[in-house]
Amino acid sequence: MPVELSDTVLTTLPALFGGSVNDGLVAALALALTQWRQAQGIRTGNVLVSMEGHGREAHVVPGADVLHTVGWFTSVFPMRIDLADIDISNVLSSGPEAAVVLKRVKEELLGVPDSGIGYGVLRYLDEVGRAELEDLRQPQISFNYLGRFSGTEAGESLGDWALARDVDLEAAARSEMPVGSVLDVNVVTTEISGAPHIGATIAYPTGVLAERDARAIAELWVQSLRALATYAEHSERGGLTPSDIDLIELDQESIDHLEREFPTLTDVWSLSPLQSGLLFHARYAEHTVDAYTVQLALELDGVDASRLHRAAQALLDRHENLRAAFTTDTGGRSVQVISADVDVPWTEIDISPLAPPNRQPRYASSSMRIGCEASTWPRRPCCGSCFCEPETTRIG
Repeated sequence: MPVELSDTVLTTLPALFGGSVNDGLVAALALALTQWRQAQGIRTGNVLVSMEGHGREAHVVPGADVLHTVGWFTSVFPMRIDLADIDISNVLSSGPEAAVVLKRVKEELLGVPDSGIGYGVLRYLDEVGRAELEDLRQPQISFNYLGRFSGTEAGESLGDWALARDVDLEAAARSEMPVGSVLDVNVVTTEISGAPHIGATIAYPTGVLAERDARAIAELWVQSLRALATYAEHSERGGLTPSDIDLIELDQESIDHLEREFPTLTDVWSLSPLQSGLLFHARYAEHTVDAYTVQLALELDGVDASRLHRAAQALLDRHENLRAAFTTDTGGRSVQVISADVDVPWTEIDISPLAPPNRQPRYASSSMRIGCEASTWPRRPCCGSCFCEPETTRIG
């Protein structure tokens, strides 16, 4: 793949959705296989893929020391990607469905315990697991992302290592060894003159799959990757998924609902018991006086208004809890929504041109209005005691 596409898949795409390189590669492969099936008149829907992992999950075996070992303890586990409800044409045109696919694949991959290292134990060594799994359909496609390497020419030094010159990987794929998959996809990123290149080797048994089919799947895979990369390049935010929310359990539908209301959403928090109680009183007293809502007015002399404004904004930028909005999820549960940026409510009224007798009345009415109307936070109840409209909000 060209450098531009490789760089987007390796950096922009994972950063946009807070995921890994595997997310885009696997999503594109699932899209390619779905398109190829449709062209062959095969029923589409789920895509079943065998994923490979390095198996170096040291925490699975307490006391195991894998730092002094070389190589992989390859683990293989099945992944099911459901694209039955996805508008493939919208994804290929880099539409919003691309985000749906990427989020779904990200969550599927993150939902596998310990990177799938336990599947083999359950499938082959555990009697109960073997009884449950041995009759299930096995994936016909295998996928493995080997990672990123520097030094691509044979014999080029990699510190204490060098790539061997006498190994023919293509010949190895044509050996007499029985194949484990109908389609075996191995992807690796190599750096050439400091620029990343994603390359893939696609192996298949010629007696089962024709070369034209393998090439068609490869071309569809690159086409799908381009579509996903284009979406990432033209999107400012990818959006959160359930794995990004630590303090409260939300499904993707609830997160999408909150993101539509708060486009710069960065996190969702639960409420502490005290917050829940105060919020209840505030909502209960929405049209009357909330005893727990107070307003403090300060008179300051000799203050640079622009510096004070910048200081107030810096305070919001520094402390995310001050950027919280209180709302409800799709199930009616109260939550705190944290936005990436909030402009501090700020109003300046110059009364110096007024005659001295008119300054105090103007000052008093201005102070009252600033206390109630100068707020950008939604879902904050009005204090009800300062003559403002019930639907307005105020600074807490």
